[in-house]
Amino acid sequence: MRFLFFILIILGLFLKSSCIEPYNPPGIINEDHFLVVEGYLDAATGSSTIKLSQTIPLSGGDSADPVINALVVIEDDMNHRYLFTERTQGIYIIDDIPVDPSKRYRLKVKTESDEYVSSYVEVTDTPNIDSVSWRLDGDKIKIYVNTHNSASGTRYYFWKYNETWEYSSAFRSYYKFKNGLFEFRDSPDEIYYCWKTDPSTMINIATTAGLEQDVVRNFLLREYNLSARQFQRKYSIHVMQYSLTKEAFDFWSQVRDNTQSMGTLFDVQPSRVTGNIANESGRPAIGYFAVSNVREARIFIQDSELPFRKIETGYEYCRTDSLLVADIPSFNGSELVVDRLVEYVEQGPRVPPLEIFLGYTIARSFCVDCRVAGGTNERPDFWN
Repeated sequence: MRFLFFILIILGLFLKSSCIEPYNPPGIINEDHFLVVEGYLDAATGSSTIKLSQTIPLSGGDSADPVINALVVIEDDMNHRYLFTERTQGIYIIDDIPVDPSKRYRLKVKTESDEYVSSYVEVTDTPNIDSVSWRLDGDKIKIYVNTHNSASGTRYYFWKYNETWEYSSAFRSYYKFKNGLFEFRDSPDEIYYCWKTDPSTMINIATTAGLEQDVVRNFLLREYNLSARQFQRKYSIHVMQYSLTKEAFDFWSQVRDNTQSMGTLFDVQPSRVTGNIANESGRPAIGYFAVSNVREARIFIQDSELPFRKIETGYEYCRTDSLLVADIPSFNGSELVVDRLVEYVEQGPRVPPLEIFLGYTIARSFCVDCRVAGGTNERPDFWN
């Protein structure tokens, strides 16, 4: 009787849950798409990379929707036009534009369905980076940038960066299995050391508008736990500094508040972000076109500069297995070969030990091939 009672309860809960219909608010099911424009014009090199994509609904996944076959042009206020080339889907490139600081520039984008244009913007000058530094703060590694402008004053700053780090897999592979044979792995096939590069994803902006001097001291760019994998061997950060107009700074402040808030009671409430790009009917695109020269700096942090610590490599559960001689004929290369498996038998004084070949040690690809973790085994040109 008690068993039947429990069955009825479970059945009732199941029927109740099956009657619940999902509710999608209008803001979620709205299929309206906005053009997203990411990029700027580097006044120092005259180069620009513009990324075009479309917004997607919350229910549409997290993959970008690139805008292809668009016409992308930069114009100055003297009607000189410079045409971009689509390098890959949604990525448009131009090089060697003769940027004149006395002129103003705007961006035009023509898609299959619409045409967008930015407002004219002035060329802003960016001061040099004074330093990029790091220091230990307890169990944290903190990376800072410092800059100042003693001339006309910049007041509004934006930083991006690329991080590159060297790491190694759990096991070094000395042999490879190819065409049914076990061959020694030469240097070109080295898969033990890798380098991985990630761009910045946070919006790093600062202003000195409320200060007497145009000086930025110890702006925190990046923070890591001391055990982070990025510091297993060697780490580098390449910092790019831009100057902004007040309007551009306000735009990026809005984007930061909307995307990087923690969802607490005291956060700024989400608001509609409006850049300086729109179509003829006033429909805005998401983005802000700016022209600024870029200042750059790079530093390295070697593992030997840090105190002894346990690194979270991601390889903590990696183990090797044995591929014995008897099993070699049925081996299909599903795992990677680490090394020869041998046993040494002592033969007495003054006689070298006898080496008996038992087979090979093998392990999963993830534990042997460092590229599986997302890096490349090609050493960057700037690595020293």
